[in-house]
Amino acid sequence: MKSFDYEAVVYDGEVYCVECCPVDVESEDVSPIFADEEWQYAPVCDVCGREHDYVTLLEEPEPDDLVISPTGPLGSRTLLSVVDGPVIGEYSTEEEAIEAARGYCQREGYWPNVWSLSDHGNWRRLSWD
Repeated sequence: MKSFDYEAVVYDGEVYCVECCPVDVESEDVSPIFADEEWQYAPVCDVCGREHDYVTLLEEPEPDDLVISPTGPLGSRTLLSVVDGPVIGEYSTEEEAIEAARGYCQREGYWPNVWSLSDHGNWRRLSWD
């Protein structure tokens, strides 16, 4: 994705996918969310709920937080590791890695934030829900 590309816009204070925007995205009342923008959180479409994680997030993991990231050929596996710490394991799916993170936290008695690192280098904090 180039810095001038976008898949989401802001209109009337809300975030919309280009496809979900209730007005023409070329309207002067619409502001594109460009790929090179920095946000505190990933913008989420008000209509369909799609998370636009192509922007750069300013929030990043702290030491001892857990990170789930793609690994292996073409991201075919999922790695779970501790920031500035050891690798906990490699899993077939993100769901397996999240379950392993739960187990790790229960054993350690400590519940840090869990982050997903995309193959584009963008951070997204995951919920324990």
